[in-house]
Formats: sequence, structure tokens, C-alpha cells
Amino acid sequence: MKLNGRCYFCNREGTQTILKNHFSKCVPYQKSLEQGENIYYMLRIEDSFNPDYWLFINMKSTSKLSSLDGFLRKIWLECCNHTSQFSFSESGYPIPFSRKIDQVFLLDSDKILKTKLHYKYDFDNPTTLTINPMSIFKSIYHKKNIMLMARNILHEFKCSCQKQAEFICTKCQYGNKNPFLCKECASTHKCGTEALLPVVNSPRMGICKYDGKKDIWS
Repeated sequence: MKLNGRCYFCNREGTQTILKNHFSKCVPYQKSLEQGENIYYMLRIEDSFNPDYWLFINMKSTSKLSSLDGFLRKIWLECCNHTSQFSFSESGYPIPFSRKIDQVFLLDSDKILKTKLHYKYDFDNPTTLTINPMSIFKSIYHKKNIMLMARNILHEFKCSCQKQAEFICTKCQYGNKNPFLCKECASTHKCGTEALLPVVNSPRMGICKYDGKKDIWS
């Protein structure tokens, strides 16, 4: 079951379906829109293997994939400047970062909702995302090429002592033991502090050296 999310305009909480339908009624969001000729795409982005992690964003049609790559790195992924790639299938030929979104998701109404884009960050310890276009609209809108609309709410992970976890052990997560630790238990954990990473709202949690410090939306 996918985690609920929160609207970044009014803090309404709900499922993906509820929030997708909510935007047409969200007063703060609707006030941010003005009639215009700029085309925007609403995109749903989720981890390909753990859909508990998901985003809704609006992206200007003339924005390049390089802008989306930068956004995803900042909100979810960047740890060691790993290589990343967009493609139309998980093992497909890479799409150039210079390609504009309206060159990737065709404007044909019969095709737009069937188009699916894949993204991979770090080919040694990969995080793989699936990107689906949800709708298209015209607006003057804002100066930003990408705007976060909604995001999953961070799951509350519990330490074995039942306190709220603040860390994940990168060694224990591959075994049968609970890898999540509260601050107190983390200080005496047998794997050592060097094996610990912070609990963060990202599918990259516990991988490589990801600590979520570049995520300004958390």
C-alpha cells in the first residue's frame, strides 16, 4: 500500500488519487495559476521498486531533462555525484539530457498517459525511478521550471526499543534484524557509527552515503 502524501500548497493529506483530484480544488494552488500560453506537465515520479516514495511535480514543457535530473538529485538522490540516465525502458538506450520534456512526452492526448520514462541514478548501487505524465495545462505560472506539488509523508520507522528511529544501519538492512535505530541505541550499535546513515524521506535512504542534506523540501 502506497503511503499517503501532502499537498505543498495547503498541506492537505491523502492518497495519490485524492491529491491528484485535489489540485483542481486547491485554492492556494489555483491562485498561483494565471492564464497563459506556457505548457506545463504534471508528472508522477515514484521509486520503481518501492512506490511508497513518490512525488507530483509540474514541469514546464520547454525544460530540459537536465533540469529534471538536477531536481531529482537535490530532493532524493545526490550523494557522490554518480552517473544518471533517462530512458524509455529500464535497460533502454539513454535519452540525451538536452532533450526537452515536450520532445519526450508527446502532446497527442491518446499517447501522453501511456508514455513512461525511466531514470537511474548510480549504476553500482542504483536507485531507479518511473516517471509518468498525468496531465497537461497552459499557464503563465511561475518562474521556476519545476514546482513540487505533493510528496509522500515519511513513514515512522521504529527502533527495536520502540522509540522513533533516526538512523538506519547499512549493514543490518541486508539481514533479518531491524536496521532502524533511535539515537540512544545508535550510540552503542555493534556495527559502529560509520555504518549508520540518517532516516530520510527518500528511496535512496541507506544507500551509499546518502544523507538527504540537499533536500530543501523535507
